[in-house]
Amino acid sequence: MVDNLLLLANALRRGGAPVSTPEIMDALAALSALPSYDLPTVRTVLKSCLIKDKHLDSLFERAFARTFPLPWTEQADAVGEGGRQGGGGGQNGRGGGSSGESKDAPARGVESTAAGEYQAADSSLLKIPFLSASPAVKQQMLVVVRELARKMASQKAAGYKRGGKKADFRRLWRNSLAAGGVPLDLAWRERRTNKPRVFIICDLSNSMYAYLPFFLEFVFSFAAMRGTVRVFGFVDVLEEITSLIDPLNVEKSVEMLSTRARVFRRGLTDYGNAFRGFYRKHREELTRRTYLVILGDARNNYYNAGTDYLREFRARAGGIYWLNPEDKASWGTGDSYMDIFAPLCDGAYACENISELKSFAHSFSLAKQS
Repeated sequence: MVDNLLLLANALRRGGAPVSTPEIMDALAALSALPSYDLPTVRTVLKSCLIKDKHLDSLFERAFARTFPLPWTEQADAVGEGGRQGGGGGQNGRGGGSSGESKDAPARGVESTAAGEYQAADSSLLKIPFLSASPAVKQQMLVVVRELARKMASQKAAGYKRGGKKADFRRLWRNSLAAGGVPLDLAWRERRTNKPRVFIICDLSNSMYAYLPFFLEFVFSFAAMRGTVRVFGFVDVLEEITSLIDPLNVEKSVEMLSTRARVFRRGLTDYGNAFRGFYRKHREELTRRTYLVILGDARNNYYNAGTDYLREFRARAGGIYWLNPEDKASWGTGDSYMDIFAPLCDGAYACENISELKSFAHSFSLAKQS
């Protein structure tokens, strides 16, 4: 479903529709609230979120037909095949799908190739350290990261009981009044699932910039399949940067963060001050259905660690997970505070390559299901 939404947003932008990142996030949130997916409902929800001018209605209908082609089934969505089904528009007799194939085929072709590399267990690609990847290999790895994240998220979602019904006796009673108090038809109420929220806190210092595209691409894609995602960044001052992250181009968003985000005062990484800022502004938003994912190398320039704030977050939130690009042998050396932070987290992971990101996602999924 996320694949289809991103393809749709991209097609609308190419057609001249001003689709913003917050509107994409709203669409993701709206879809996650649906008890079940059927094509007319999905079309209505996405149109209301992404289209504000009536003269763009025809553009939306054409783009939607290409990116959400028939036949649409919940099973296809559950296994995360929505994005790859986009190429089958012509086979289903939809002329609109055939006409749009040439525009979207290159991007889908790249993703299919990369997905095939992952499915074939290309250990060389999965084990390459992020820091040593050449620009060309980096692009391949980013596609594999995206595919892996969505594949794992959709697999978890396939086993997740969405919706379901139970008798609504209040409605049953109200409806029976029209029939003289005789309950002719059962009334049902949809079970609403309490979707988790994921808050991502990113260290935006220079030492992290080589890793952030991979980390954010993975966590953002993985978490967006299951709940609401918000992103916060810091060097020594914390700021919410959700609106600055474009789900269609996470890598480009990271490149622009240094000029658009107000995340530093002194310019030296200070985790303690960042935790303090999060505590002051956002601690009341933490619930047992909120999960914190911290992306950082824990190099703190010998400033205060802010462990009291981290303990408070852990007491309020459903869990704290830390992704560190450094090998565990480096944790606690020099100005690394990872040996202090790790015991205060529900999980701390050394993530130098794609395989290690996969290990994190597996543990994170199990935690959210518990």
